[in-house]
Amino acid sequence: NPSKVRIHPDAPANASTHQPPDLIGLWQQGNYDASKLADEEAGFVYRYTYNGVGESAIWLSSKNYVVVDLSAGPSSYGPLVSQSGATTPQGLPSLKDTYEQLMKQLQDLPNQMTVREYGRNMAQAGAITLMTGRLAAVLAEGVKAAFIPDVASQHLEQAKTLLVPIVVLADHPISVEAQASQRQDDYWGINVTQIEAALAHLLGEGQEAVVITTQHELHRHKQLAAALHKATRCRCEAVVDVPQGWDYSGTDMGLHVNSHTFIDPEALLEEVEKSADFLTHGLVTVAHTMGKDEEHHIAQLRHEGTRVIPVFVLALQNHPDNVMLSNRELVAADHDAVVVLQLRQGIRWGAANEVFTGHVINGQRLSVDGARSTRHVIAGLAQALAGVVPPYQHFEPGLGRIENDWRWATGATPFGPYSNFSGVSEIMQNAARRNELVAHVSAAMRQLQHQLDAVDAFVAHHFSGPWEAAGIKDANRHWLDTVAGTRHGYNSTLNPKVVEMLETGLGNITEMLEQLAMDMYTHDFKQADTIVGGRLLPAVAQLCTQLDHQLDAAEEVMQCCRMGHASIVSQTFLLIMACAGAAAVFFTLIGVALCARAAKRRAKQAVGLPTFGL
Repeated sequence: NPSKVRIHPDAPANASTHQPPDLIGLWQQGNYDASKLADEEAGFVYRYTYNGVGESAIWLSSKNYVVVDLSAGPSSYGPLVSQSGATTPQGLPSLKDTYEQLMKQLQDLPNQMTVREYGRNMAQAGAITLMTGRLAAVLAEGVKAAFIPDVASQHLEQAKTLLVPIVVLADHPISVEAQASQRQDDYWGINVTQIEAALAHLLGEGQEAVVITTQHELHRHKQLAAALHKATRCRCEAVVDVPQGWDYSGTDMGLHVNSHTFIDPEALLEEVEKSADFLTHGLVTVAHTMGKDEEHHIAQLRHEGTRVIPVFVLALQNHPDNVMLSNRELVAADHDAVVVLQLRQGIRWGAANEVFTGHVINGQRLSVDGARSTRHVIAGLAQALAGVVPPYQHFEPGLGRIENDWRWATGATPFGPYSNFSGVSEIMQNAARRNELVAHVSAAMRQLQHQLDAVDAFVAHHFSGPWEAAGIKDANRHWLDTVAGTRHGYNSTLNPKVVEMLETGLGNITEMLEQLAMDMYTHDFKQADTIVGGRLLPAVAQLCTQLDHQLDAAEEVMQCCRMGHASIVSQTFLLIMACAGAAAVFFTLIGVALCARAAKRRAKQAVGLPTFGL
């Protein structure tokens, strides 16, 4: 249904009962006119915004669904410099374009009835097939972006208590009045209450989060100030733009070179993590019950069941305008820390803190409020805590790098310039729970694979000869696959009971993984937690321990000797040589015996006395 008459904002009262015409039926009667389709467009275009940001035909809901409107748009947006992942009108199938193409093909048909019928069927089938294919591709990419996204890190920790110190580092003097005016819902542009609510959605059952805040002047921490200076870069970029302009009304549109100042997030995170203990020690001491004379570093707290993820908010007022991170973002995170840029250059002139994001949307530059950092803090914590990645990012194996698809950047997500959502949606919450489960299962599977590799290494080291004919040296074939899938007559110190134990243990683990996949598919995360924590991880640990003991026992047996295996030719040659040697020894012994006997006879004859006929 391509009709927009019923949703026109200025439509008359009877528009709600409007029924779109049967365009193909009108064509069959010879009454179709292109104006009929244009009337259904109602002379207007609509797009979706979420919290006042974005203009798209696709948006992510705060619930567990994504909206794709084939009648909305067209819409085009993306980064100004690089067009990688930019959204164009061709990036989404349109009902209007499909109907226009279909009716144009029908109008070009001759008047013969049989040809017209055949052409109608072919044109309609072709248009529907093309539409269905493009829509299926969009839906597949949307499912991958929203419901099965990548994981930022495979090393995710699960702690009973999460401690989040938020440290605001300002590059300008902070007055006493400004410090006293800060509130829980507006602490230097950060809503701490919303952050606590977001963490409650990201954490699992039995976990709690503690958020504490403080502020420092950046010049009092020389190491961090020097790190920020060293991480600052400047580069020139060639863009199609109007020089020195903030809109596209100028006439000098062309390829121009823009100078851009940015901060390298990796270099900054490296230096910040070195100072994390020093900057957060006082906050950690207050939040965590400790002795007065003891020093408790972040690494020590991790062993005590408390995970600390410090958030460093750099409130920059004296830096160049529109300074951002190298990826045109305002937040960077890794496993141990989060860094957020808070740009306050407009305060110096009494103006708004509008920061150009480097993106354009439908011909207009996209700016954000650089002083509001709540959603950036939530995005960084989601990435550091649960490995959540932005929905518009995915790793492309063929290219070996991260690619962006900005179609999925609008809606209920704290990531990206096309969003204004400071919270955690159900899509993001489910992704966080899945990432945590997958990380734990992945760690267990890596440990199990390490033990199986140790078995292969043992057999290859001590029994490389006998097992070579069974394919044990093949990189894609393991010892367990060989003994379980083929008949063999080779023995080793790993007796059949070990093989039976491995087959039984791996079979049980496979069944648990299948059940876990079903529970994650149905979002039954409570049952999934029970399987992972109560059954899967103990089963893997027990199997690894048993394998370790069996390998130690087998190594003790093999300390005395080493088995080898020769080829058939060499075995035949050795057998012939052995037979020849045995024959030589046999005949040599016989010859020696005969010689000894003859010598004895001669000796008797030599000492005999004459009888003289007596």
